Amino acid sequence: MARHKATHTKTGSQWTPARITAIPVAVVLLLIGYLWFAPASIIPIPMQEQSCVVTDGGTLRVHTTKCGTLYVRGHVDLEAWAHYKVKTTGNLAWSFEKES
Repeated sequence: MARHKATHTKTGSQWTPARITAIPVAVVLLLIGYLWFAPASIIPIPMQEQSCVVTDGGTLRVHTTKCGTLYVRGHVDLEAWAHYKVKTTGNLAWSFEKES
């Protein structure tokens, strides 16, 4: 009776150190991305409302007269020299509402 050579051998584990590190990093990045674009009403952080005049801004920050420089979550279209009600936590702006 002839012995058959094993044709199916396992060369290594699927859980390499790179994969073990990459999975938690990907999960954390997904959570940060979700929280950055999530509506402000579902995030349980104490916020204060201020009235500010927007002078100028860029992609991620807005310069105002009373509130200083605010970092903007998500995307917002603002008009220069317009009055806005801003919900903030420190220097992070959660929402802008144009005042009439």
